[in-house]
Amino acid sequence: MSAATPSQVRLFRSFGVKNVFLANELVDPAGIRWIAAYQADHPNEEFLCYVDSVAGVELLNAELAPTGAVLDVLVEVSAPGGRTGARTLDTAIAAAGAAGASPHLRLRGVSGYEGALAADRSAEATGRVRNYCLQVAEIAGELHRRGFFTDGEVILSVGGGAFFDIVVDVLGDVRLSGSATRLIIRSGSYISHDDGLYSRIAAFAQPHSEYTLQPALELWGRVLSRPEPGQAFIDFGRRDAPFDQGLPVPRSVRDTQGQNDRPATGYTITALNDQHAYLSLPEADTLSPGDWVGCGISHPCTAFDKWRLIPVVDDAYVTVGSVTTYF
Repeated sequence: MSAATPSQVRLFRSFGVKNVFLANELVDPAGIRWIAAYQADHPNEEFLCYVDSVAGVELLNAELAPTGAVLDVLVEVSAPGGRTGARTLDTAIAAAGAAGASPHLRLRGVSGYEGALAADRSAEATGRVRNYCLQVAEIAGELHRRGFFTDGEVILSVGGGAFFDIVVDVLGDVRLSGSATRLIIRSGSYISHDDGLYSRIAAFAQPHSEYTLQPALELWGRVLSRPEPGQAFIDFGRRDAPFDQGLPVPRSVRDTQGQNDRPATGYTITALNDQHAYLSLPEADTLSPGDWVGCGISHPCTAFDKWRLIPVVDDAYVTVGSVTTYF
């Protein structure tokens, strides 16, 4: 399982997850000490995290020294304008050298994240992602030539929910003389997909894809008011729907009793307040207060943050279970 924070690592461990990849720098002293203690008690459970600077390595050393624990780390690399990660080969070499010299760290590979570099599937955007993956491969090769990897296996890990096809295409071909390579991608949005961001840019959403994903999350709200011919308001808002990567996408309409499903033709959510959605629709449409509007969402990651209990329904919209979230 891939985590982003020490608290998520602890949560995964409480559920019995044996192999956890903290795809981030580990800099919280209390988090470092807890993870070190856990790894000391569970030596057969794998843990990985990032370093991207000498300062980050020194912080880990200071907290790990009293514990005697050894943690596995990957050098994170990035490009200018990207997210965390060493921007240059020299910085990556310095971080790798510091990690390699530490008695408390074991350098296992090179990692990164491409999602901050592109927001669409244009040739320019995918070219940036491809060039970045080539940069990761180049740095891994240079660190390997300098003898920084001593484990016999070099881990390469890049890949959010959108461009993992490019990641696999480029990094899957990396060969390091005398060492096996292990490619780890960290794509979470396949669990639910969406009707917005990932429906546009995800690998399985592209025209040439042999396989497709179907969105599993829907948000239904009732019409509160129709104060103008082309304007209505629905009873959900920013507290209910993700809006950081696009507003909800109207898909279907049902009457007050939840019957007579029809397409939401010409419907657009134009804005959200905390508890209200602004709906633009054709003036001649018969939508009335109390009717239901079903929407797809954009960016499932922040949808899970908003709902502690998510109903699971069958094709007839009968509730058959539920999912509890912990983020």
